Amino acid sequence: SVEFRNTLGRCLTRAQANSSKTFVYINELCTVLKQHSVKKRPALSQAEPSASTSGATRSAPDSLQSKTKVEEEEEEGKPAAERASTSGVQEVKEESEEAQRKAKRALRKQIAHLENLLKSYNDEISRLQQAELTLDDMETEDSTYIQEHKLKRKMMKIYEKLCELKGCNTLTGRVIEQKIKFNTTRFPEINRKIERFINSPEARSNPPDYHDIRQLVVRVNERHNLCLNRKQVSQIAQEAFRDTGSLLQERRHLDLVYNFGSRLTDAYKPADDPALSDLSLLKKLRSNREVALSRLDDVIKKYAVKQDDTEEQERIRRLEKNGKEKEKPEEGKQTSQANGMEEE
Repeated sequence: SVEFRNTLGRCLTRAQANSSKTFVYINELCTVLKQHSVKKRPALSQAEPSASTSGATRSAPDSLQSKTKVEEEEEEGKPAAERASTSGVQEVKEESEEAQRKAKRALRKQIAHLENLLKSYNDEISRLQQAELTLDDMETEDSTYIQEHKLKRKMMKIYEKLCELKGCNTLTGRVIEQKIKFNTTRFPEINRKIERFINSPEARSNPPDYHDIRQLVVRVNERHNLCLNRKQVSQIAQEAFRDTGSLLQERRHLDLVYNFGSRLTDAYKPADDPALSDLSLLKKLRSNREVALSRLDDVIKKYAVKQDDTEEQERIRRLEKNGKEKEKPEEGKQTSQANGMEEE
């Protein structure tokens, strides 16, 4: 057919252009052929009634035969229009059942096709990850890293489509998808507001900074009349920002620990950790962690103070600007009064 020739031509063209992916293109062609193949079903021959069956039929009670005769007489006694409507309903029902069977068959074929694509993409990603790279290869526009990234994006789209066809949820149960419970401050209103914000899709793609948390505290203070002054608002915002950063960091860390890995490290076991047998190495790692946490806390405090200083400077500038704008009309009034006195 024309469709087969077009599909085969595209496969050959792509294979000639990129010989390293020949297996992938052949697999895709096989998947398309399987999808359009017609499976022959063996014809079921009616089994001839055996002697025992015929004997049992002959020995059936006369009551069953009388029942069938009565039903046939009742069917013949019905009006022709009623019998026609009944047969029409049965035909419509059979057609709908046949359409449902065809739809289910097509759905199963589509799901099988997508699952085969997932397997082929996964094999290709495994091959790309095992390939050796030079510095020149990494700078090319079609490096193995870029190819791997594109294949993973395609796999995500196929996964979402499979979930849609199967009626499943797209959530995978990763730690990064779980909600964070925030109850650090002593104000439940502030806790609820910050918890909704850090669990929103916006915060997942763009983590909040100190200014975002402070704006939330200010809005909650104004809405619920918490009667917090500027110093208290800044203090609560600093503590909340530090705690939200720790919670988000912990969630990202756990997600990385549970999902990070490589095919090259599949044989690794936690019991083989060199720090378990080397006490000096373990002590050094713990001290480095303490230093990292303390420095991170210092950075958060530093920029929180800078944010407060910047807002204070902006507030002073606004006050000075408003004061100057008020002085201008007064100066205009004074000059007009002076001009009137000179004319007199």
